[in-house]
Amino acid sequence: MWASSSDRERYLAELLAERQKLAPFVQVLPFCTRLLNQEILRASSLPPNQNFVEPERIDHGSPLRLAGQPMNGQAMDLDAWSGIQTEHLGVRQSPSMLWNSAPGVVASPVVKKVVRIDVPVDKYPNEDKLRDKPGYEHLNDPLHVLVEAEFPPDIVDARLNQAVAILEDLLKPVDESMDYYKKQQLRELAILNGTLREESPSSHLSPSVSPFNSTGMKRAKTGR
Repeated sequence: MWASSSDRERYLAELLAERQKLAPFVQVLPFCTRLLNQEILRASSLPPNQNFVEPERIDHGSPLRLAGQPMNGQAMDLDAWSGIQTEHLGVRQSPSMLWNSAPGVVASPVVKKVVRIDVPVDKYPNEDKLRDKPGYEHLNDPLHVLVEAEFPPDIVDARLNQAVAILEDLLKPVDESMDYYKKQQLRELAILNGTLREESPSSHLSPSVSPFNSTGMKRAKTGR
């Protein structure tokens, strides 16, 4: 318990200093700012000789208290609580704070765009054969790829188009003999199953090019 007015003034000065530090982040931390302002108002409104509890010992209570239940002798105020915020796919703009830069510096707005790439069914004819079978219910939705980009407005379209071009190239069916990704998948599957057989490099060498049949090799001298 603090009884002297000097202690109260020192505590109030610390609160004001904290509010000044928090000023650049008011939009990011609205609840912290509001609680700090309430504490400043409470500390400044106390009479000079009235005791008040140290801030470290204040019982803040459980955050799971129901609305209207008393907390520290006062009703809990939830007017500013808006519940869970949901974000819908599409285009949105939001300011981003440069945390590593000087306080109060706001970066350019970030744009979020989502593009859907529909894949023609004729490129993957096997899906028609599996569509109505158990375990393949996901094939009822047309085959597509969602591409999401979140960049500043001046580069978001370029990055999105670059990603779409790469995916469209990867989605083109290729011959199995040229399908590098399928070969890698089959190799990894063989490793997991323990059926991988690595070919020896010497099996590809003909007897004429074998290093042991080379005419340039000479027997080492034994000194006899």
